[in-house]
Amino acid sequence: MTATPAKAPPEPVEASSGLPGEVSVDVLADLLGVSPRTLGKWVDAGIIRRSARGRFPLRESLRAAFAHAQAPKAAPTGDKARLLAAQAEKVELANAAKRGELVPRVTVAREWADMLGQVRASMLAVPSRFHARRGSLTPGDIAELDRVIRDALEEQANDGI
Repeated sequence: MTATPAKAPPEPVEASSGLPGEVSVDVLADLLGVSPRTLGKWVDAGIIRRSARGRFPLRESLRAAFAHAQAPKAAPTGDKARLLAAQAEKVELANAAKRGELVPRVTVAREWADMLGQVRASMLAVPSRFHARRGSLTPGDIAELDRVIRDALEEQANDGI
């Protein structure tokens, strides 16, 4: 007669559900889709508990794991929050550029320089245009008007415009 291997004692079963009352770490990890190591971390963090026999109360463990999964996560702070904000800003700028909402700085500077150059040329032409319309001005009046306009333009240039 051959010896048959000894069978493990059957799991205690909850009468109301027909499920085992307690399960091993491997069974619970498999049911939850996590590693046994993760379960160990959850035990250390107080999320789930082991019974006195080192096993896991199934119903209690499942409820605790689901509650943990549904719990709102704390908002990041400090360096993590700054990193997330910087990453969000980078994405927003990239999206704005793709939509054509951003203009390169060099283009803006070139356009302003062109416009201000045109304004300057128009202002410097005022004395001769005024003389053409009102021929009664003396050459001294024209020179004085030219000097006033040049002084005003120089003043604005020195103020950073």
